[in-house]
Amino acid sequence: MLVFKPATVAVAVAVVSASIAYVLWKQRQQEQGTSPKQSARKESSGCCGKDSATTTGCCQSSTNDDNVEAEEHAEPVAVRILYGTHTGTAKGTALSHVVDDNLEHEHVLISILSTWTGGVPPESALVFCNWLQDMAQDFRVSKTWLKHVHVGVYGLGNSEYDEHYGKASKALSKHLSSLGASRLCPRGVGDDNQDQAAQFDSWSDHLIAALCEQYGALRSPAASSSSSPSVKPKQQPAGWKSQNEFRRQKRKEKAAANGEDTEEAMWTAEDQMNEIVLELDQGDDSDDEDNRPKKQDSGVVDVEDIGVVMKESEAAALSREMVTPLQRKALTKEGYKIIGTHSAVKLCRWTKHQLRGRGGCYKHTFYGITSYQCMETTPSLACANKCVFCWRHHKNPVGREWRWKTDDAKELVEGAISRHQTMIKEVKGLPGLIQSRWEKAFTVRHCALTLVGEPIMYPHINEFCRELHAREISSFLVTNAQFPEKIAALEPITQLYVSVDAATKDSLKAIDRPLFKDFWERFLSCLNQLKVFERAL
Repeated sequence: MLVFKPATVAVAVAVVSASIAYVLWKQRQQEQGTSPKQSARKESSGCCGKDSATTTGCCQSSTNDDNVEAEEHAEPVAVRILYGTHTGTAKGTALSHVVDDNLEHEHVLISILSTWTGGVPPESALVFCNWLQDMAQDFRVSKTWLKHVHVGVYGLGNSEYDEHYGKASKALSKHLSSLGASRLCPRGVGDDNQDQAAQFDSWSDHLIAALCEQYGALRSPAASSSSSPSVKPKQQPAGWKSQNEFRRQKRKEKAAANGEDTEEAMWTAEDQMNEIVLELDQGDDSDDEDNRPKKQDSGVVDVEDIGVVMKESEAAALSREMVTPLQRKALTKEGYKIIGTHSAVKLCRWTKHQLRGRGGCYKHTFYGITSYQCMETTPSLACANKCVFCWRHHKNPVGREWRWKTDDAKELVEGAISRHQTMIKEVKGLPGLIQSRWEKAFTVRHCALTLVGEPIMYPHINEFCRELHAREISSFLVTNAQFPEKIAALEPITQLYVSVDAATKDSLKAIDRPLFKDFWERFLSCLNQLKVFERAL
């Protein structure tokens, strides 16, 4: 048994007490923002540790010390970002997701919402949007319930869906406004047919500028506590201008240098036309009123100017590439080899199977097609449907008509064969590969025009098939039965496949999610066109 002497115990207690006191003192010094050495230096010098004044030899006071200290202890502005997604695009844009019904306790609420079939919110956001709609329509809920909440709403969709384009985000913005929430900036919508990343950057410029302004307002003396009356708002960062505002500013400066009317120079015919289109498009959308710059004089737009603008828009559309950078990145990641601006080729898994001595696809079973000599490609990555079973997860473009830059058919065929042969080379080390089949695979004998998209949309599809036939390559064209006029104009091919995904109008709409409003009539018309084809399925 251990026995402690009283003197030993007293020393131990003193050491422990001193250690605790030192730890507490050091912690207090750290909380005050000074280290023990700095504190000792200040006490020994009798100065406060600031810059020494030239006359008194003591520290030089600063009029901004209280402001700095108050800003350091000011409450941060909380920003909550909600997103609603089905395929993950909105999630990747928002980067975070919080589900919380206590919206009235938020300061800033940013919502990024995609649009599903029929203009409804995606499944992950459906409960929240329905709940918010009920709150907006409930007479028991005050119309100023969210008066302290500042919101920003950004929608994702596809302009090919007309009235359903960004409909979910539009409804969300309307319900938030009806409950008293104030908008940080106008509602933005990203078009899947355009560069969504660039569109979001443009919208976020306005959002960030509004957030900076709101951040300064919340940190102002009126919004701060009475204990810090000298707190001044931070100076707002300059230069937050959209591309259009920047161009107008440059035109204004140039006009001022030339002695012209600067106000008139800020507005071109294109600006006036865009303003009219926006007003017509958003005339019934009270929740989307924004602070767009207004021209002082309500001048009449010349018809000739409108014609020039429309021609320029059409020319720009025809020169635009089909595949956006985001779509190109997604398709390349999935193994597609992009050809030109609107085509692609990919090595079919049945080709790999038969190269290893395994079975081939249904074309081999039914028609004796050699799968390891079959090339799968498409001259058009765009499609008129967004089928729920699509294995591309809707990462390809969509459209109801061809409005993109068009590549030459011969170059597409040569590019497809070249890239297909490159992919054949890459599987040389495949386990179980049959050497004789691998050597024959470099000679393409069959071409399946399917892959992804709607190949028949390509304006030069007949020329494309003729190039295949000239190289003794059979053509197997697959269509989703939405372009009867294209089928009627189609020249003889080896075989035509029509995808029949449903037996009724309602089920076809639910499964294929077509862009055409008359999709059912088009579907039936395509089936009627098959009567003239000898080889059609």
